[in-house]
Amino acid sequence: MFADYTLISWRWFNPRLLWVSLALLLVSGNLLAANVNLAWNASVSANVGGYKVYYGISSGVYTASVDAGKNTSYQVSGLQQGTPYYFAVTAYDLTKTVESGHSTEATAIATPLVNFTASQTSGTAPFAVNFTPTVTDGTITGWLWNFGDGTTNSGTTSTVPNAIKSYGIAGTYTVSLTVTGSGWSINKTYANLITVVQAVVFTASPTSGNAPLVTEFVPTVTGGTITSWQWSFGDGNTSGGTGSSVPSAIWSYANAGSYTVSLTVTGPGGSVTQTNPNFITVSASSSGSGATSSSTINGLVAAYSFDNNGGTPLDYSGNGYYGSALNAVTVPQGRFGSAMSFNGTNAWVSVGSKALLALSTGMTLEAWVYPTAAMSGLDTVVMKEQLATATTPGTATYLLAANNSANQPMSAVWNGSEAT
Repeated sequence: MFADYTLISWRWFNPRLLWVSLALLLVSGNLLAANVNLAWNASVSANVGGYKVYYGISSGVYTASVDAGKNTSYQVSGLQQGTPYYFAVTAYDLTKTVESGHSTEATAIATPLVNFTASQTSGTAPFAVNFTPTVTDGTITGWLWNFGDGTTNSGTTSTVPNAIKSYGIAGTYTVSLTVTGSGWSINKTYANLITVVQAVVFTASPTSGNAPLVTEFVPTVTGGTITSWQWSFGDGNTSGGTGSSVPSAIWSYANAGSYTVSLTVTGPGGSVTQTNPNFITVSASSSGSGATSSSTINGLVAAYSFDNNGGTPLDYSGNGYYGSALNAVTVPQGRFGSAMSFNGTNAWVSVGSKALLALSTGMTLEAWVYPTAAMSGLDTVVMKEQLATATTPGTATYLLAANNSANQPMSAVWNGSEAT
């Protein structure tokens, strides 16, 4: 009904005029405000003085005409919406006394303009939008809003009301409005009009203290399922992963300073970042240079729970003795929260040489171990090594093993010879 037309008619004026070719084009797609836009190719005759547009509501019966002058396009206005109209064009000579026959006919139904606007198009869930419709020169019998999330709103009133929609789930939504009248139906669609992302907030405890400061960050994400996440702790370190939820993060700040922390979450509607400027304040340690004699070490010196979803193994003692994992993977079935799985050959977590780990007069070593295969020989869980020197080979200073040659758990310290 709204396709373009190319219509050609050949007519003989009189012996003094050339053959005249008229090509009538229906220009409008959706015809706006009960108007019809027409265009035609100019005649090649030198004696053509102008053109007339004829139209009516019956084929071949033209009850009205307008003089388009020498223009080759014209907008016919004031038409009754929903009514089929038939159009033809003629050419006349310079004296307006001789006129050609009608071109081949073009037909169209004059329909109103349908459009709408959105009060806002992007934001965080829940995201409320007010849609305002515009329908010109038309008597309607029904309307239908489609909000793109599986919900609609429809009615049969003679006017289209505003629509207020709240999007609770992140995503991108195509919105359309369909308006119907007697013999016509018009749809206006805006693809990917609305973009909604998750709402992201997080808290931290504690937010200040002396170095090393261990802080737990707890996120709250609303507005649908996510696909990935990344923490940025403000000290150059990050922790991220994929999954449908964001885990809490525990981070240890070793140095004094003020740290800006952010959490970026990605979902169906894209990525959103929540940034808390100067969120964590760390003061210098009150212990001075940190030099400690092994004879004065008391209390917890290192603790690792491996529950930060594959990120850097954190030290929960507050001493900041972060680990470095090689070939070890995080698994969800730990004793408390998640745990790390080691393959028994080339997987481990290493911690650099630290003064507080140089234990010699007494110590407590403990670990939760869940073997997934039969053990044989020495299976070490924790081991502190001393470096080799020119005269002394590298050896274990102390260790905790899940199994020994007698198929029993064991611990050992080196005091010149191994003592178990």
